[in-house]
Amino acid sequence: MPSQIIRVSAKLGRHLLIRCHAVGKARVWLLWRTSCLSAGNHQQRHRDELTILSRADKLAPIVPERVDAVISISIKGEQLRAFREGRTMGQQEMAEWLNGQLSRRYDRNRVSRWENGSERIPQIVAQLISVSDKMTAGPKGLPSGTVGGGGPGSPRTATKISVANQKGGVGKTTTAVNLAFLLAKAGMRVLLIDADAQANATMHLGVDAYALDRDGATLYHVLLKDRPIEKTIVAVCGGLFDLLPSSLTLSQADGEMAGDPNSNLALREKLGDIDTAYDAIVVDCPPNLGQVTINALNCSDYVLVPVQTEPMAALGVPMLIDNTLAKVRRRVNPGVEVLGILPTMYAERHSMDRLTLAQLHDLYGAKTRIFSPVPSSTQYPQGSAAGRPTLEAIPTAPGAQSYQEVADALIALRAKREETAHVQ
Repeated sequence: MPSQIIRVSAKLGRHLLIRCHAVGKARVWLLWRTSCLSAGNHQQRHRDELTILSRADKLAPIVPERVDAVISISIKGEQLRAFREGRTMGQQEMAEWLNGQLSRRYDRNRVSRWENGSERIPQIVAQLISVSDKMTAGPKGLPSGTVGGGGPGSPRTATKISVANQKGGVGKTTTAVNLAFLLAKAGMRVLLIDADAQANATMHLGVDAYALDRDGATLYHVLLKDRPIEKTIVAVCGGLFDLLPSSLTLSQADGEMAGDPNSNLALREKLGDIDTAYDAIVVDCPPNLGQVTINALNCSDYVLVPVQTEPMAALGVPMLIDNTLAKVRRRVNPGVEVLGILPTMYAERHSMDRLTLAQLHDLYGAKTRIFSPVPSSTQYPQGSAAGRPTLEAIPTAPGAQSYQEVADALIALRAKREETAHVQ
């Protein structure tokens, strides 16, 4: 039903929440919206509107019962996001609902900035979210659901993991592809994002990156050309999991993003539209610490660091973990954690490999998990040439147990998070 408006006079300069009851009806919540209109040099005239936030078909005359002490309300971006996702709304749907309730002109980008903390959530929006949170039945037009995603059957956001190291040739793509495969094989709904302009993960899975680039259907077009992300994702591995493909055009992204102060949150914004459709999102990062990598870290729950067991490759680990990731925690994403370090291309017979592995344990063993090393093997390049994850074609390939360790760790962490959310 349309919102019922009651106009009253009051000398109030702030928004208030009023709880009222209708004769013969259950108690309902109202939002008191106050606007001040100039009426001379020394006077102000106030127009207050009580908008009934209820789905009752008919309401008897409203009788104010009491004013709740909610003079000033503030909510955090994660609370707004939990509210939206608990009702299975995308960011654009959220903006449209707010516009309908508050007669505003918000858009998806505004909602995204509120959620990522780059812009303060307006008081009137905070109050509307707060009052709607307390209602047993949501306002008309608002999908029902459990706020916060904690209840049984409520949508849960995907666990996001970036596979990152600014050093190239350390096995990031091989790790990302086979990790996505193992998670999907375990029954999870998985999206693999190829965030490297070399498009190795895309081609590894037999997808034509050049054709998709011509069609404007790659990660670059999602981030910088506003292509809908859901229209860009393709199914791979016989439909076992999904891929957001890349292409060489993504190499332009760092330069184009440099002039936009909010560009380092672009990927988080885009993933907001599909977050509840997956259990895990794996990002194959490029071999640098540019804008695309920062985008991935800013939206991740965990970071996995593959490191080739040779001295030059190991030198990049402190820069990523102790420098870049520390800045990400301070500025944007305080919850991101290092899942662990995965030694790759390990040849036990080489003394330098053994020394590098020992140094990784000495430097980081007390801080983070060091997974079992993945041995050097020609079977992984063969799997790539076949357009399939190596562990699908050769389940017993050297290092299969190491990749399984990573998958099991991520599955356990997600299960623990879901258990905690269920208890709350």
